[in-house]
Amino acid sequence: MRRTGVILTALLLSVLICGIYVQAASTSACVACHTDAKALEAAKSDGVVATNYLVSEEFLKSVHGRRPCVSCHGGNPDGSGKIAAHQGLNSDPTDGDAGQAACGKCHSKQTRNFEKSFHYTGVGILNILTTRLSKVEDGPQMAKDVFYSEDSCYDCHATCGQCHVSEPTANGGGFLAGHMFVSNTTQEHNDVTCAWCHDTIGPQFMGLHDIGDGQEVKPDIHYTRGMGCADCHSTNAEMHGDGKVYETIGANGKAVACVDCHTNLKGVAHMPKHMDTLTCEACHAGIYGSCKNCHYGDPLEMVNTVKLGMGEDGKIDTFTSLPLGPNMYGDDPVFDMAELETKSTWVQDPPHTIQPVQGTKDFCARCHTNDHSQAGDLFLKYEDLTFPGIEAKYLVPAEKMPKALK
Repeated sequence: MRRTGVILTALLLSVLICGIYVQAASTSACVACHTDAKALEAAKSDGVVATNYLVSEEFLKSVHGRRPCVSCHGGNPDGSGKIAAHQGLNSDPTDGDAGQAACGKCHSKQTRNFEKSFHYTGVGILNILTTRLSKVEDGPQMAKDVFYSEDSCYDCHATCGQCHVSEPTANGGGFLAGHMFVSNTTQEHNDVTCAWCHDTIGPQFMGLHDIGDGQEVKPDIHYTRGMGCADCHSTNAEMHGDGKVYETIGANGKAVACVDCHTNLKGVAHMPKHMDTLTCEACHAGIYGSCKNCHYGDPLEMVNTVKLGMGEDGKIDTFTSLPLGPNMYGDDPVFDMAELETKSTWVQDPPHTIQPVQGTKDFCARCHTNDHSQAGDLFLKYEDLTFPGIEAKYLVPAEKMPKALK
């Protein structure tokens, strides 16, 4: 019996040793180059920062790092030199199937759900384009052509790898932390992943957008306190999807609310009269720069587009404007604006520029006035509307306009 145990132990050790040998043999060339900064520098392509592809020792000791490189990335580890070694290389093995082959064995629920999520499919944008062009001849096909074209919307769709291992391709790629798999819940990682695809929201959250008219764009108070995107947008359902297909992001019911964290609010500003008629962002939103001509025009023009309007829920809320023009896709085709009157250009949306406020008389007087026709007034006016027929409902009725304070 003891002899049998010794034989079994020896066999087990031989299997483990052979397994380690096979793994080492199939990754040694990859590891030799990608742990050597000088070798990477010598082999890099123009414009590439070599150290962005340096694999850390910590990764090699991790669960993922103990797998052979070729088991995920393919390539030719026996090749001599970069070109030969990279034959058949798949730099992002999580693209194309929502990570089901590379990640699904251990993370099956996440990858199954992710396949139908907005982050992976990007269909929220496609559906918006399709609706916008629904009156145009061949509009739905035109929307697909634009969405799936090179360097367009779909290029920014997320993959497991481009959130948890590397920066997005749209930002040039490169490891987040030496090929370590990160949870991507820190401000440091969110700044170079989320912010690069959500490239209007992200920079404004960080206070980086210059709207060009002398107005200071301050970082969101949550950002200055060290919070990242994932501190609010943290649920599996919001990030990876819940396995269901939705037409728009708002339809999935995963909206984050201020009161999820800010409970037991006190003071005059938070009295029922305000809380029942205003959203939090109506008072706390800072300047929000939107591209006035990002689809049509050069150079890019940024303007402050936060206005207060009547929300769908009957509360005064913030609205931001989406760029739209007859040449939104260049000079071919040039649309008739009547063809584009299919949905509002004003969106009820909380800007990611939240600021602490002091309830001073001057601050409150921005809304509490008897003259809402003055220049710089915060409320949506008829002349602000692109399509009055479908946007006039967002104008705050005169009887609900704040009056001057006594």
